[in-house]
Amino acid sequence: MSTRRKNIRKVDTDVIVVGGGTAGLVAGLAAAQNGVDAIIIEKHGFLGGMAASGLAWAAFLDENGNQVVKGIPQQIIDRLMQLGGSPGHLVHYLVLSRTPVNKELVKIVASRMAQEVGLHLLLHSLVVETKTSQNGRIEEVIVHNSSGKQSIRGKIFIDATGDAEVAAAAGVPYEKSKSLMPPSLLFELGNVNVDKLLDYLENHPEELEAETETYKTYTHGYKVVDYVKRSYRKFGCFTVSAFRNLIKRVERETKYVHPKGYLVLEKIPISDHILDVSTRVFVDATDAEDLARAEIEAHEQMLRVVDIYTKYIPGFEEAYIASVAPELAIRETRRIIGEYILNESDVLNGREFDDGIGKASHPLDVHAVTANGKDDRLERLKKPVDIPYRCLIPKKMDNILVAGRCVSVTREALGTVRAMPACMAMGQAAGMAAALAVKKGISPKKINTEDLRKLLREQGAIV
Repeated sequence: MSTRRKNIRKVDTDVIVVGGGTAGLVAGLAAAQNGVDAIIIEKHGFLGGMAASGLAWAAFLDENGNQVVKGIPQQIIDRLMQLGGSPGHLVHYLVLSRTPVNKELVKIVASRMAQEVGLHLLLHSLVVETKTSQNGRIEEVIVHNSSGKQSIRGKIFIDATGDAEVAAAAGVPYEKSKSLMPPSLLFELGNVNVDKLLDYLENHPEELEAETETYKTYTHGYKVVDYVKRSYRKFGCFTVSAFRNLIKRVERETKYVHPKGYLVLEKIPISDHILDVSTRVFVDATDAEDLARAEIEAHEQMLRVVDIYTKYIPGFEEAYIASVAPELAIRETRRIIGEYILNESDVLNGREFDDGIGKASHPLDVHAVTANGKDDRLERLKKPVDIPYRCLIPKKMDNILVAGRCVSVTREALGTVRAMPACMAMGQAAGMAAALAVKKGISPKKINTEDLRKLLREQGAIV
């Protein structure tokens, strides 16, 4: 199959992955590695989604420091480490582990791995129509890009859009909360005096979130600030949530109400940049007009947050905006209704399933739907939870799988499974299941899950 010639208007393939974020990237790689013809359709000019915007990957490890996601996701990390683009998995006092990445190297590693396995790419391309048959199958998607409109026909489709765009267009039932977790606009600040910042936090430990005896268990007995400084000295990066008291002072002095109530900062590998993850806007990202409003509001909010950094926080006096993510980091929109709906009890109790195809260990993290983050919820699991294969299988349609944050889960369970390592684990399972379905000439619903689990293990995944 070739996608280079501009006069191509129709393409036939085995597996079509829509969305090239972390879940879609791994799904496409898994399908291609398992011997079928596969293509990723992606709206941006790069693969990797929010990982390619610089966000660290949370919860590759569990509470005991054991790795819970491997396989293709770990192969990506290994390649990044070879290029100096990640220090690997670092234990973190709030979310178990963080895996910092260099966003530009994520893009390069992703495209290299795609080329190596013969995975076809349609970048800068949007799916504008999904065509179905009367027997409950998707026949093709219509894509628009600089070549015009193209018809992409496939045997199995994987929706990794995050918003279940293809599934919803095909008539798959879904849920969407009345109040959605707010997204953030990621941006980086350059010219930060990191030593000065850390010295300030050392002298003002009350500004750090979770500086309590409970969390010393997860910092090997160190104070949080000492643990952060050790991470910086050894690996050149760290993540902290801080400055709740300072934000309150800013609000008193300026009457500006910060939407999160505190700041989340990540030191980027191989850089003097600090990534901010503390903007917050309220939006339904499936509503185009509302999303446009939110993007504009988030950029204005970013300027207010930068003003706080430069005027109030030591180390940021000469800082400047170095880069801004190409879009909001959406946390919640549609969630399909699948063969099983993973729920809060399953997650908190670390339930095991016979058809588990991956694990998630991230604390149940539900962001507040009100200003100031007063109702944020962060609750640890008793142990990692299995993600059932049935959560990837939508009701009604026969030849589509879903991977990523739009899988079949409740809003509360989403707070755990939307973490990128879990999304990538789902992607690998979806890609492998699609390949099996193509080879056997059956629906993904008919896949023997024990065969799938065995294949996942053989290829390095943890199930």
